[in-house]
Amino acid sequence: MKRLSLLMLLVAVFAIGCSEPKEEAAKEPPAATEPTVEKPPTQPETPGLGAIVGGAHFGVKVTADPTEPKVGTVKFTVAADHHGQPATGLPVQVRITKIDGEQLPIVDATESGVGTFEATFEIPEEGDYHLEAILGAGSGHDEIAKFKFTATK
Repeated sequence: MKRLSLLMLLVAVFAIGCSEPKEEAAKEPPAATEPTVEKPPTQPETPGLGAIVGGAHFGVKVTADPTEPKVGTVKFTVAADHHGQPATGLPVQVRITKIDGEQLPIVDATESGVGTFEATFEIPEEGDYHLEAILGAGSGHDEIAKFKFTATK
């Protein structure tokens, strides 16, 4: 009988102990913070000429020196990439036509850096012009990127 009483006492203690609310063993972990992504420093972007049409395979950006072309000597820089990689070793020509139809002589651009080509022109008068960068010129797979600019005095 003592055994039965002892057994019932243990069952009762166990039952009471289980019915009390348990304390949380571990608190909720702190909220995860977003990892800090370090962005590369941004550099001021050189303004380009107004693009009209680009090629399907090349990304092309044309800049001028002086930045705002003026009557006289202007050096145009053509930066080209082929599917995201600098385009190098290809023939590049630059053709400039005044909006009223007068075309300046076509210039074979020289590669001045990886994927960068330069062509210098004598701009004869103020006005609006079209510039065409012809990539792969004469290769049978030419692509033409067209830009426009205004020359001032």
